[in-house]
Amino acid sequence: MNKVIKWEKSYINDGLILIKFYLSIEKRQQSKRFNERQTDPLKLWKLSSNDLRMADKWEIFSFFKEQMFSNTSYEESPWVVINANNKMVARLTALRYLLNEIEYDNKKLSKPKSWNTAIHNYKVSYKGVDFPGLSYKQYKTLQRLVDTIKKLEN
Repeated sequence: MNKVIKWEKSYINDGLILIKFYLSIEKRQQSKRFNERQTDPLKLWKLSSNDLRMADKWEIFSFFKEQMFSNTSYEESPWVVINANNKMVARLTALRYLLNEIEYDNKKLSKPKSWNTAIHNYKVSYKGVDFPGLSYKQYKTLQRLVDTIKKLEN
């Protein structure tokens, strides 16, 4: 793990946009999914014998997951942990985060739904100063203020 940050930064310095998602589920939810996969012939392909062996080692994996976060998360590329107990909500949350994080032409940020109000990756820039890590409400307030100041300056 001690080489990960250097390796990632080399790609970031070459222009790569790196966003690291960790889709996190609770132990109870994982157990429920495994049980469904064992009994549903349409889902059986998703389950391997290795999955079941590893499920018994939840605490060990949790320990190493925390080690991974603490050793490979840094300002330019932090881990984004998303609650994945509900797959659809997790996927939509990841997409919203991605769309908010990347700059592109004609970007319009819509008001988030209640299921993803915890996303704090909105950003406002003014005169070369970035204000990152904003909630949607903070973003809208600051963006209105910046727009007003810019109109007054012209």
